[in-house]
Formats: sequence, C-alpha cells, structure tokens
Amino acid sequence: MKHRLSVLGLLSILGVLMLVGCGETAPQAPEGWLTYVNETHGYSFYYPPDCHFGPMPSYCKQSPPQERPPECLCFLDTQDPNQVTLQKLTVEGDNITAGMFEISCHDTPAYNPPSGTDVTEWVKRHWLEMHADIPDEPNMELGGVPAVKVDDAGGAMAPAAETIYLIRNDKLLRIHMLEAENENNRELYDQLISGFAFK
Repeated sequence: MKHRLSVLGLLSILGVLMLVGCGETAPQAPEGWLTYVNETHGYSFYYPPDCHFGPMPSYCKQSPPQERPPECLCFLDTQDPNQVTLQKLTVEGDNITAGMFEISCHDTPAYNPPSGTDVTEWVKRHWLEMHADIPDEPNMELGGVPAVKVDDAGGAMAPAAETIYLIRNDKLLRIHMLEAENENNRELYDQLISGFAFK
C-alpha cells in the first residue's frame, strides 16, 4: 500500500512539473535588438539596433532616401509616451519601402472604455468609420490580452494598413502598421509584435 501511494505521489509531482514546463516563456529578443519600455502604459517591445532612438533628426529630409545616413532610415520616436512611433525606410536601389509602427493610447474618450468593456464592441462603437470590416470577437492575443486585429486593403486615399486593438487596465491601446503586406514591413512588424509584452 505504501509503495502504491509513493508511486502515485511521484506521478503527481511529475505531472505538475510537466505542466509548469509547458507554460509560456517570455519573448526572446532577436540577437542584438534593444528594448523600449513605456512606463506610462506598462508595455515594452524590442526594436532593431540600427534604429535611432529619438525623433528623426531635422537634417534628414535635406537629401533623398538613398543618400541619407542610417539614423535617417530608422528611428524610434518616444517623446510622447501616448503615441510611440517607429518608422523605417528600406532602400533597395530605386525601390523605397516606408514602414510605420505606431502605438497610441491617448487621454480621450475613445481610449478610455468603462471597466469590463468588451474590446470588439468598443472598437465597433468608436472606430467603425476607420475600418471596412471589424471581427465580431477577438481574433488574436497580444501580451496575454485578447485583441482585435483589423486589416484594411487601402485605396486611392489611404495606404493599406493593419491595426490591433486591445484593452488593459481600462485603457485601449491601438497599434497601427502601414503597408503590412509589404515583405520588408511584414518581417519587421512580426518581430515587433512577437516581442510585445506587458510589465
């Protein structure tokens, strides 16, 4: 009897260890990437080491993209913690790809839902005119929080974009990515999103 109890106890411990081992691990930064932490809204993400930390220097627009120094091709502007923007130009000969990754969380009614608000209902109520099609329920998770991802094809008046909405601590975060279907941008955005986490 004692032997049977010992075996059962050992199996229980092994089961717990297996469950713990299967838990989520913290996202790993790509090699050499740096970490940005937004203390105001409690999130962080990794960004490429070749990105200039700060707004684009004023002298950057004085020359065409093909002739600009590295700090003019990628920069992370965090001056306003309510609107953090990473912009990157990829120059391949005469082809120039412009990418923009922006996280907004302003002190306006659209960003301040009441406690317990469903993210899809809130997005449909406040952001419907921005999108042709909004899912009826969360279609992804970001930083462990249910989120709504909306794809917009774009047109003559606006570029194609991908937008992610989520609510945490009664604040709405809006992550907006321009030209997400472009291969260069897609790779960058996927890496930025995969490293997004809450403190």
